[in-house]
Amino acid sequence: MYFNINYARPGYLTFATHALDGPAGRCAPTQNPCTAYNYGWNAAADAVDRGDAAGADPAMWWLDVETVNYWADPPDRALNARVIQAALDLLRSRGLSSGIYSINEMWSRIAGTQYRPGVPVWYAETNPASGYPSAPHYCDPAYGFTGGTVWLVQWTDTVDHDYACRISAPPPQPAPSPGICLPRPLPLCVLTPAPPPSPRPHLP
Repeated sequence: MYFNINYARPGYLTFATHALDGPAGRCAPTQNPCTAYNYGWNAAADAVDRGDAAGADPAMWWLDVETVNYWADPPDRALNARVIQAALDLLRSRGLSSGIYSINEMWSRIAGTQYRPGVPVWYAETNPASGYPSAPHYCDPAYGFTGGTVWLVQWTDTVDHDYACRISAPPPQPAPSPGICLPRPLPLCVLTPAPPPSPRPHLP
């Protein structure tokens, strides 16, 4: 299952409900590290709650990180990275596996090349002229923009298709320990984390 993630600006309908209050605390109503973290966490929580309500039980949650969505301007890439990290932290706190759907160029423009959370990659686009034959090329570590392994590669003709890279799935990251603050510019304390999920096999 995947969901779109973006950065919220003041004026968004969900800015007050998703950005001003959350694990980073009560925030000033501007784009800042506090609202960025709260928004990413609360947006991910909203997506997971909707999935649960629909009876979904996915093996993997993918964050769709694309330039067509709203993000802070390039000088503030750290705010965008903070939104993404907060969403990953929410998923991890609930014992859910997660990865990022994007491409090198969009990731660099949105989050910057220095932000590498180490989660799996679903590479979103190959050479349209080459189609399926080009897909295995993008399993190369050079396209693991998160610092993690490329699991899936999307290629397109009249519809989207996906190629599964021939890898073994790494074990899921453990949930934070009770009472331990994750190292963030604004500390986040997760008091009641869910247990990590059982490893699931990755089919080639």
